[in-house]
Order: sequence, then C-alpha cells, then structure tokens
Amino acid sequence: HIYIESSTVFIRGFVSKDVNDAFMSVRGMMTGETLNCTPEQHMYLCKALIKEPTERGKALMSSLQADVSYFKDKISVRGSPEAVVQSCQEILRSDIFSGLKHHQTFRFTYSGAFISQIEEFVLKKFEDRHLDFTYYISDTQWKPIGEKGAPMTKEKNKGFSITVFSGTPDHFSVICTEMESLSLCSKHHPLRPGAGACELALTVAKEVEAKYKRVRVKVKTQGEKSVVVIHALNESDAQECWAEMEKHINSNLKIYKYITLTQYQLRYIEIKCSRELDSMKSNCESLFIPKVKQGPSTIKIRGTVSQVAVIEEQLNALLDGYGEEEFEVSTNMYRMWSKRWRQLRDDWDDIVLLFEQKATDHTKQPNNSSDQITVSFMVCGCDLEGIQRVKSMILTQESGNCVQTKTLELPPHGAMALLKGLNEKQLHIQNIVAEIEVNKISNTVTITSPQMASDDMIKMEETILSYIGDHSLKTEIMSFSDPLVGLILTSPQYKYSDQLKAITKPYDVRTVIPKYPKGELSLIGSQSGVQSAILGVQKLLTEIAASIGQVALPIPERYACIVSAKEFSMFCSKIQVESCVQCIPPQEKADISAQQAAPCGQIYTLKGPQDSLDSAKDRVLKRLDSLFSSKTIPMPFGNHTSLEKKLEEIAQRHNVSSSFEPKPGVKGGKLLKLEGAGREVQKVISLVQEEIINYQASAEDNLPPEWQQPQSKTTELFVVTQETPEWDCVAQRFRQTMPQATVTSVQRIQNTWLWERYVQHKKRL
Repeated sequence: HIYIESSTVFIRGFVSKDVNDAFMSVRGMMTGETLNCTPEQHMYLCKALIKEPTERGKALMSSLQADVSYFKDKISVRGSPEAVVQSCQEILRSDIFSGLKHHQTFRFTYSGAFISQIEEFVLKKFEDRHLDFTYYISDTQWKPIGEKGAPMTKEKNKGFSITVFSGTPDHFSVICTEMESLSLCSKHHPLRPGAGACELALTVAKEVEAKYKRVRVKVKTQGEKSVVVIHALNESDAQECWAEMEKHINSNLKIYKYITLTQYQLRYIEIKCSRELDSMKSNCESLFIPKVKQGPSTIKIRGTVSQVAVIEEQLNALLDGYGEEEFEVSTNMYRMWSKRWRQLRDDWDDIVLLFEQKATDHTKQPNNSSDQITVSFMVCGCDLEGIQRVKSMILTQESGNCVQTKTLELPPHGAMALLKGLNEKQLHIQNIVAEIEVNKISNTVTITSPQMASDDMIKMEETILSYIGDHSLKTEIMSFSDPLVGLILTSPQYKYSDQLKAITKPYDVRTVIPKYPKGELSLIGSQSGVQSAILGVQKLLTEIAASIGQVALPIPERYACIVSAKEFSMFCSKIQVESCVQCIPPQEKADISAQQAAPCGQIYTLKGPQDSLDSAKDRVLKRLDSLFSSKTIPMPFGNHTSLEKKLEEIAQRHNVSSSFEPKPGVKGGKLLKLEGAGREVQKVISLVQEEIINYQASAEDNLPPEWQQPQSKTTELFVVTQETPEWDCVAQRFRQTMPQATVTSVQRIQNTWLWERYVQHKKRL
C-alpha cells in the first residue's frame, strides 16, 4: 500500500522484500537520470549493485554521492546535477561496468529446471578455468521491439534466458561458443504398468543421475499412467540415460503379458513345440498354457519386461508362417481310419493333423454298418505347401473305401478265445491299422485294413493266429450227483464258490454254472488248464455232495389245508435260496377234500446241508403256525341246507377247511368254522357274509305294503290316489318348503331291483 502525506511517500506491506522493492521503484520514479547502457547491462547492474550486491558493488555504492535505484529493471541516479553526472561517470568507469563491455543473451524455450544444470556443468566450468565473465539469468524471455537497439520487453512463461558478460574478447568468444553448442533436451518416456513400477523407476533414476551427472531425471504420475522425464544438456546424454534406465527397469520390473491364440494355434505349439515351451518356462517366472477349448485361448506370461519380450518374440517366431485348412471326409470305418490318420500324423514335423467324428450316434459300430460318418479335419502348421499336400493326400488315398478285407477260419472255440482276449485286452493290436470282426456262429474273423497299409494286414493276421494257437479253448461239462450241489456251490453262505475260483484261477479256467435245478458245471479254458482243474473241482463236488442229508417233516392235520397255499410255496422257495434246503412234498398228492378226510396229515421231506436241516424244520413249522387262522361265523336260524352247501363250496375253492358247529347257549343256532391260511380265510369270510345277506334278502318278502303288485317291469310308475295316507304324507312334506303350491298329482316309482339292494345293504349294516 503506497500513499503520500505531507510531501512524504509511505509504503506498507506484509513482506519486507516487497516493501524494499517498492521503495526502490518509487525512488527510481523520482527526479533522476537513467544510466546510459544496454538493457542487459542494466539488468546485471541492478543485480550486482542493488538486488544481490557483490563486495565491489557495495564499495562502489558507498562511494557514490547520488542515490542509485532501479525502476523496471533500469538503473536510475538521483541527486544534484553534479552528483548525478559524477555518479554516472564513476559507475561507467568502474571495474564492474568494464566487465560488461561484451555481452550476449542466450534464450532457451525450456523450463527453469535446466538453469541449475547449466550453472553447475557449464558456467561453473568457466569459473574453474578463471575466465573473465559474469552472467545474469532471467526466468522470462526478452523480446526485441522495433529497430535494433530499441528497448526490450518481457514475455513470461516462455522459458528462461542467460546473459553472459565479459571484458576480455577471447574469453567472451570461448564462452559464447560453449553456450551456443548447448542443445537442451527434455524427453518423456511412459512407464510400463506393473507392480512397483514408480518405486523402481525412482531408484534407478538416482543411480543414473549419479552416473550421468549432466542429466536430471523425474518420475511423474499422470492419472493411472507414469512418465519418466529426462532433462539433459544434449540429446546424446538423454538417449544414453534412458537406455541405461530402460535396461535396469526391464531387468527388474515384473509384468504380466497376455497373448491370445486360436484353439488350433494352441494345439499346434503344444504338439510340435513342447521342447520350446519347456525352455520358455525355465526363462521366466511363470508361463501358463491353458487347456485347449472351443474358441480363443489366452497364454499368460509373468516375468521381467526383458523376459516377457523375449518369450513373446519366441512365440511369434514359432507361429511365423502359420496357416490352417479345414475340410470333411465321410467314411463308414472311422475306428480303422483314425488309427491310420494318427500314424500319418506322427510322420510330419511342421504340420498338425486334427480330426474328430461329427456323428451323434456313438452306439453304432461303423465297421458293421453302411452308415456314413462325417469326420471333420483341421490341418495346421507353418508349412503352407505341406498343408495343401496333406489335405490332397487324405482326400484322395488316405480315406474312404480304399480298403482290403480277409476272412480267417478259426479252430474250434477259436472265436470264444479271441473274444476273451479282446475283452481282456490281451491282444496288442492298438497300433495296428486294421479292424477285426469276430463271428461266433461261423467261428471266423474278418480283417479289414487300408490298401496302403498291407503290412498292417499281415501283422494283424499273424497276431491273431499266434494268440489263437496259445489260447485255444476247451469246454468240459461235469454233472452233479444232486442238483442241490450246484445250489450249494453258488450260495454265498457256504463260500464254496471262492474255493472253486481258487482251484480254477491258476489254470486260467472259467466256470459256468446254469441256474438250479440244472445239475451241471462247465469248465472253459485251455486243454491243459481244464485237465489240471478237473481233479480239484471233482474233489470239491464230492465234498459238497457228502454234506447233503434229509429229514422227514410231518405236517399236523390242522395245517393240511395250508401247504398248498401260495404263501407257503413262496416261503419254501425262500428257504431254498437262503439255506439251500429243498422242501419236497409227498410223492402221491391227493385233493384238498381227501386230505381233510384223512385221519392224519402229510409228511414232507427236507433235503439240504446237514447243519441247516434242523433250523429249516423249525422255520417251516413256525411259518405254518403263523399262516394258520381259525374263524367262526354265526348262521341264520333254521334249516338252510342249500345255503350251507354253497358256503362249503366257497371255502373249498379257496383251500379253506369248513365245518358247522352248534352255537353255545342258543338252541338251534349254528356256527360256521373256517380254518386255513389267514389271507384265504379273510377272503372266504367276506364271500360267506355276502352270500348270507343275499340269501336272507331273497328269502323274505320285503316290498313296502303300499306298492301295487304284480309288477310287469323292474321299474314302473303308479298313480297315488288322493285322500290316502300316502298322498297326505307326500303333500304335507312338499308344502313344508313350498306352502303356496298346489299338489295336483302324485306318482310312485317302484324299482324292485334297487329296493332289494337297499334292503341287503341295510341288513349288512
């Protein structure tokens, strides 16, 4: 704040430097004389005498009689005319001004960050050489206006300028040559994204600055990106500095790199470049090769920048000249041709042959069907001419119906032996380009192979004949002395089957036991193996037959009607399966009525292992007791001979014993006693009760008294006469819900069939 009061100028401010500058400017505006020199000389004198006075400047200022100040970077001398003239002459004759005789301004369009570098590495070098010079640095550019020698004006934020002064022409020439040779350079290099990239760059920057002293390095972050800024006094230093930094960063900064390949490119490098991939994995931190899938796949590389760049270059080299060719082939012998195609695929170095069956019905056997199966091919690799050659070869001679067949007759049981060998994969024919079809009925084998693979046809034939010669089968049938022997032999309870396996397995003999009651055992194997196993098997069968016994099972008379029930037969079958005990009925079978008339029951026979007979006998008797049921039904009063006969017939049809007994405490009453299997007794009870109800309903005249008889039809309509009890009852009930209505007529529906059903149901309830 500047104001004038009583011919005095007052200056106030918060910062002393601002107040002093304002004071000097105000003094320069007052009456005085401007020093006659160039603007550059004015600038330096302002610095050397007033702003940053040197020792000589202070001594000169103290010897002057006039006041010296500056205004707008110009020196102004104020005082009496004599003092002003004298002071100006002293300044222009002083050693300070004499050193400003030669001067030149060097302007730079870069930021002020270069000032310290120029002072340290250029100007200080001149001082060390004791050159006669001084300089003035301005952080704004000076732009000449008008003619030569016209005053200069400043344009801010355009860089900086350095004015060099010297009183010695030779020294001045050396300095100007050196300053003119400067080619300031500011380079911006973006950093690769990566974890710790900025920290690594800062560490490397310090090392590089220590090595290249004429450069300054800064790391700036602009949003998500980082930039390395290099300030150098010449471009070569900047390039060397960045090369050094880039080398350090690439050797230490770890990054991820993702490379996208098609599924066929991935398959190609996996099949043909496995060694190269192993070498790449050892030269980086990790190299992830995904599984081949439909569509593009991504390879993930992790390592330093240098490692990733090398691996990326190697992958590009592996796929250099890569090409693909897709086509289709139809055949009805896919399995055979697929072996041939795999065989061909192994013969090519730079080509990968991929194929897959496009048929959806995988249950069909192509060699036994005339259905054509479409196969999709993909030939890929880095040999384009080879790809076309492979495609042409497959389409013309390595597919389709270019096949040959041969049928071999086998020795007896040869087909069975061959099928067994195929099922157990004992024939090593996986790599033979041929297919075989075994016919058990004709005991032959048919070999099919491509015409171009005659050696495979011969090899397959030799393999089959050699195997048949070593594994021809013989079948030996051994009969059981008792069918129960086979049942006991296969039962898991006695574990004879394990003993049988232990006997036959060392000789590679297979056993076949038909279902009970067929009493035989088949041994199938080589002739020597069967002969060796027969003795052991015969000994085992004799041991089993010796363990079989039998015991009589008398059936109590009361259970005579149960033994023919379905439940008892099922129980006997269960015992036969679980305990290998057979329940044998008497040889002479009589009907149910004869059994009921017999004074005693039947005698069954239990046959099976000795240690199971007693427990089986107890189980049979307990089952008979649990199945037995005895029920009584009261009969209607009176003599009903026809009804009783019908009831006996019903019981007899269901194998239930029936008898009539007097009803205790009721004179003339009778009870119908039913004995037999519980389920059958319940069925008979329901049928008997139904028959009794029907008999009672038909025996009684239960028609309502008001019904008219006779009746010609089952259902008829009859008019009810007025002023009868029936009319009055119907009309009265009708008027209970419709009191205003007039009853003109009433008709009776007489349905004899429905009435009888109603009476029967009523009695049953």
